[in-house]
Parts: sequence; C-alpha cells; structure tokens
Amino acid sequence: MLSIMSYYYEYKGEIDQQIANDEAFADEFPKNNPSKLQAKVRL
Repeated sequence: MLSIMSYYYEYKGEIDQQIANDEAFADEFPKNNPSKLQAKVRL
C-alpha cells in the first residue's frame, strides 16, 4: 500500500489532470452523441 501512495504523490499532478480530462470528456460526450434510445422513446 505504501508504494501505491508513493506513486500517487509522485505523479499527483498528472493523475489529477487525467481525472479532470476524463470528467470533461464524460460531460461533453452526451452533448455530441445523443442517445438513440431516447430519440426512439420520444417518438
């Protein structure tokens, strides 16, 4: 467990940036790719 924490703190900035990028992608994805199921349900 100690090695995991050491790795995290050594690369914290990179890890936090990747998390932020992933969250931004997850927020934008539905806006750019509408749900085909929701489109069918609305008919």
